[in-house]
Amino acid sequence: YQPIVDIEDNKVVGYEALMRWRHPQRGVLPPGEFLGVAEDTGTSETIDWQIFAQVCRDANALCGNNATFIAINLSARHFNNPRFDQRLLELLAEYAVPASYLHVEVTEHALLENTPEVKRILQAFRDAGINISLDDFGTGYSSLSYLHQYPLQTLKIDRSFVANLS
Repeated sequence: YQPIVDIEDNKVVGYEALMRWRHPQRGVLPPGEFLGVAEDTGTSETIDWQIFAQVCRDANALCGNNATFIAINLSARHFNNPRFDQRLLELLAEYAVPASYLHVEVTEHALLENTPEVKRILQAFRDAGINISLDDFGTGYSSLSYLHQYPLQTLKIDRSFVANLS
């Protein structure tokens, strides 16, 4: 988990769940080095659900220590499953995790994939109390209209826009 720190008081306010592979010979590998293979072999969804379950197992402990949420990244492919929202909400209930402890992050690419289904799923998450973030804003199409078309609550600006700020 990568801590998310409030720069005003330097306190951890949340975490982002980040996937890494601890390869025995190559060390820690970022997702870009193995997710393509997982997609090609059809194992990426299984991996994602293992991560979602791990986040749910850890959420009450992590969020009980002054942090308020754990953010997870959602792939565009999840929105092709019409039961995705139900399944994720059932997982939260199974582990007795308040929906407010979870933040989901979607990219602009995901918003372009299946607009009616994406809107429905994101609205179901927001109605349940899950915070929704638009991740990496500024890459891709960067349309400000997304901010009005979808039930977004947080905008994460791509690092290329803020890399040179002091």
